[in-house]
Parts: sequence; structure tokens; C-alpha cells
Amino acid sequence: MLETGTRAPWTTSAGRLFDGLAALVGLHAVTSYEGQAAIAFEAIATGRTVAPYPLPLTAPAQGAAPLELDWRPLVLAVLEDLSRGRDRGDIAAAAHAALVAGVAAVAEEVGQARVALSGGCMQNHLLVEGVHATLRRRGHDVLTHRLVPPNDGGICLGQIAVAAARLA
Repeated sequence: MLETGTRAPWTTSAGRLFDGLAALVGLHAVTSYEGQAAIAFEAIATGRTVAPYPLPLTAPAQGAAPLELDWRPLVLAVLEDLSRGRDRGDIAAAAHAALVAGVAAVAEEVGQARVALSGGCMQNHLLVEGVHATLRRRGHDVLTHRLVPPNDGGICLGQIAVAAARLA
């Protein structure tokens, strides 16, 4: 999959999206450490059940750019809700619900039975538990971290494993 790019969607950091959303709702426009704003954003969303914001998946034409989650409608919905005075915990919960639905939509579109959840955002229990439960209900085999962290430490370990395999 990695060599051909077949069914291997590109991704970028959702962490910056969490940081931006947290700043919009008034949490940590300036941070002291990596993940601080995202952790606060997750904390105010915990325990709430709300409908997700829109986070459409753009499926490209054959041979075009990779799958993308278009975060613009989500951010516009957040701004609209802020202007209406919606509770920022509900805003955070709706954003988390949107990301859960978005990640599940990507997995469905790619069509693989086995899905690995990794990366720094998979330290967010709302995101990882929501995606895990959604994908399991849809029949996917979901892999999560047990022995190494899903963030940079685990990514580094994976990079070392790939490099060692290539050198062997």
C-alpha cells in the first residue's frame, strides 16, 4: 500500500485543527506545551452528546488528489454558534462528533476491513473511543495502541522499524 499509494490516504495533523478550534472558543490562544489547547478542548466536550458539525469528505475523481475532510463548514458552524451564544462545551462536543464521523467516513471510503488509529490526536479519548466504536459497529477490525504511545514516540518507533526493514 505504501509503495503504490493504493488505498493509503494522505493525512495531515488534526492537532492544529483542535488548536484552532480551542482558540476560537476562548481556550489557550497561546499555549505552553504541545497539546495544551486540544486537551482543554477535549475536557469541555467530555460527557456531552450533541449532533456533529458538518465535515464533508471530498472524494476526488480518478487520479486526482487524495481524500480530504473539508474543515471549512465545521469552522463556519463553530463561528455561527459562537455568535449565537451556544455553550462552548457543546461546540467542542459537536466538533469532536464531526471528527469521529469524518474519520469513520474516510475509513469507509478507503474500504479496508482493518483500520489502525494512530497519531497524536489518538491520545484524545473522545476521538479514539468514538472512532473505535463507530468502526467496530460497521464491521471493521480496529487497531489501537497498547504498548507504545500513538503520538510522536510511537511514530518514531514506526519510522525506525521501517528503516531497519529497508536496511535488512
